[in-house]
Amino acid sequence: MSYTVIIPIYNEINYLPLLMFEISQIVDCKDNQVILVDNNSHDGSLEFINKFKRVTNLNIEVYSCLAKGKSNAVRSILLNVKNKTVLLFDADLEYNLLDSIKLIEQHTTSNSDMTIGVREHKLLRSKLANSWIKACLKLRFGTSPDDILTGSRVVNISLLQQINGSGFTLETEITKQILKNKMSYHSTQCRYYPRIIGKKIKWIDLFKLTLAALK
Repeated sequence: MSYTVIIPIYNEINYLPLLMFEISQIVDCKDNQVILVDNNSHDGSLEFINKFKRVTNLNIEVYSCLAKGKSNAVRSILLNVKNKTVLLFDADLEYNLLDSIKLIEQHTTSNSDMTIGVREHKLLRSKLANSWIKACLKLRFGTSPDDILTGSRVVNISLLQQINGSGFTLETEITKQILKNKMSYHSTQCRYYPRIIGKKIKWIDLFKLTLAALK
């Protein structure tokens, strides 16, 4: 089964060399689609990606999205997605790409609408934010997956087509659609290496996530 990998990029120049190498080694880019979408990076990320693609002849697609926000970046390239099954993967390598590719196999086997990699939270702020959004969704729908804000998940393209947000509400909106429509989801443990500095999500974004979960 073919799949599409979508990786939003915003100022990830420090992580891109390893990310691009891992893509070239782990993902079968001939049979599957890899999309990198740059979201107004100003640290040379887009230039590095294009140079890497040109030098290595790696079969990936690179796009730019001028509208700020992770959700906007993903929504901007949905018309270019060729496959029903989509892996959403964060570019900062907090997650293991090989683990995420294995999620696709589990997604297919379980015939789920969403498959997520559940983290062992190593940072208090991450644990608190996830617990809060999880509680909001559980309050509204009576149930919730263990990890709402994970940056490694496999979904069907139809879910992404229903997203309306612009920023970091992407994962919350996807999960809400799953619960609202009583769709199936599967969870599995994944390796997680949180970075201490350089995180782009701020505490103020928690208010937006809360609204996205409850509205």
